[in-house]
Amino acid sequence: MALCCIGHAAELRGKITDETGAVIPRAHIEFTSGGQTYSTNSDASGSFVFSSSSNQGTLQVSASGFSPATVQWNGSESPLTIALKPAVADTVVVTAERNSTSIEQTAANVVVLTTSEINSPAALTLDDALRQVPGFTLFRRSNSLTANPTTQGASARGVGASGASRMLVMDDGVPLNDAFGGWVLWDRVPRIAIDRAEVLRGGGSSLYGSSALGGVIELAQKTDTLVAVEAKGDSLSGHDVQGRISRQLGEWVLSANGENFGNDGFFVVAAQNRGAVDTPATLAFSNGSVRAQHELGDTGTMFLSG
Repeated sequence: MALCCIGHAAELRGKITDETGAVIPRAHIEFTSGGQTYSTNSDASGSFVFSSSSNQGTLQVSASGFSPATVQWNGSESPLTIALKPAVADTVVVTAERNSTSIEQTAANVVVLTTSEINSPAALTLDDALRQVPGFTLFRRSNSLTANPTTQGASARGVGASGASRMLVMDDGVPLNDAFGGWVLWDRVPRIAIDRAEVLRGGGSSLYGSSALGGVIELAQKTDTLVAVEAKGDSLSGHDVQGRISRQLGEWVLSANGENFGNDGFFVVAAQNRGAVDTPATLAFSNGSVRAQHELGDTGTMFLSG
């Protein structure tokens, strides 16, 4: 903890917390008094201290993930507790309007899932992760781990759930719905590559055609530069290995994604009801993609993928 000595008359002590009372370490505090500005950071317990030759001044506090705060100090209160409010992020969606629009200005009902929500450990598949959205349902109660591919349809608010999906699912604008039957090919995109999922609940046919009768799901891929690998295993000799690599070269971003999944499966029929034809339900798939993206300034983005 840094200590600034600016006199001998008064001492200002305080603590930085959030709205729940939890302390915020490493918050940056600037104290202005007598025309001079001094700064320090809160310690591990959220505490800070200044010595001042004046009994009044202005405190400006900032911390990552929180909105900055300004507090006037007149010497009457010490120690001083300053509670910071969480920073409010302006969520921008493109699904509802086919244009970048603030979610507060969008008349359509849109829910945005972040990358951490999509990669929740409780969900093994992408369609399972989307069940966090109220009103989103699959045609069958079973997810893509066991459901036949031709029954992997999706709907919102109970609009025509069937094998032919009533929701249009897109990966950066490219449909994941089967061109013949409309069912969704959930296994084509590794979750590690998804930045966010925008779920439009309600009719989207005016912009996207008859495939969007029940809504639209837009999966936006990550564009940051990094290397990421994720591996999981289970008691059924299963494995799920995902990887992503991305690098920026000038105005181009080059990336590659891949996933390999497989297991020995499990019985979906109770032991007392199994016959000779009942075998474990297994799933194995691999996917991979490469992508080259070029930003066109304020006009949009151009990319080539396969």
